Amino acid sequence: MPFLSPNLLLINYLFTVICKYLLMCTVLVCLCMKSKYEALKEEYATYSRVLQETEDALQRVNVERTHCTNELNEVMRDMEMQYREKVRLEDEVLEKIRLQLTADKAAEYSAKIVRRLRERTKDLETQVC
Repeated sequence: MPFLSPNLLLINYLFTVICKYLLMCTVLVCLCMKSKYEALKEEYATYSRVLQETEDALQRVNVERTHCTNELNEVMRDMEMQYREKVRLEDEVLEKIRLQLTADKAAEYSAKIVRRLRERTKDLETQVC
């Protein structure tokens, strides 16, 4: 080995120490970055899972809402049909009552006329006799 001056030896030693220090710093930075990368990767996976669960829940709620809306529309149609049937039956009942009242009034009037006619006939028979 050639003779090296003490300054060169010192420079060589310092260069070796600095290189080792830089290598250690690089390794530490890589480890730190890897650790951060793994933490971020895990956090991303967690958020992705939560997002997927939320989207699935939203889809289920939308399906249920659609089902409930359809059921509500069906119930409203049934109520409308029942209401129309009720109104039709009420009109029918009122018409029958009106016809019955008319028939009762006509019968009452006919009975009144028959009674007057009998009285008049009786009076005329009495006068003839």
